[in-house]
This record gives sequence, C-alpha cells and structure tokens, in this order.
Amino acid sequence: MYMEDFLDKQERISNQILELLQTHGGYLSKKKLTELLEISGNSLRIYLKNIETRLEKVVASGHVFLKWKQTM
Repeated sequence: MYMEDFLDKQERISNQILELLQTHGGYLSKKKLTELLEISGNSLRIYLKNIETRLEKVVASGHVFLKWKQTM
C-alpha cells in the first residue's frame, strides 16, 4: 500500500502536480500538465489554487517560490 492510497483525489492530484514540477526542473506548461494528468484546464486551476493555499506560509517565509503564468 502506498501513501497516496490514503489521500483524497484533490490531495493526490495536487501532489502529482508538485512531483511533476520537481522532476521537470520546476516548469511545465499548463497544457502539458493537463495532458499528463488527464484533467481539464478548469480542474488544473482548482488544483493550482489548492497548492498555492497549502504552501502559503512556506512561500511567505521565502523558502519556496511559486509563480503561475496566467495564460491558458
């Protein structure tokens, strides 16, 4: 059994997004993310907002930098 098995869908996909960004040098286009995760652009926006909210304190501390391009 994997840790992911205990997560709800939103947490699981949010974690997958972070893993993909980590393994691709911190950058993937929104189009590529939607293709890899097989989700819609609207769903991706929801997941990115969730990630942003989860990491708010870490970003504020200066330990993590998040920047989303607002195109899609």
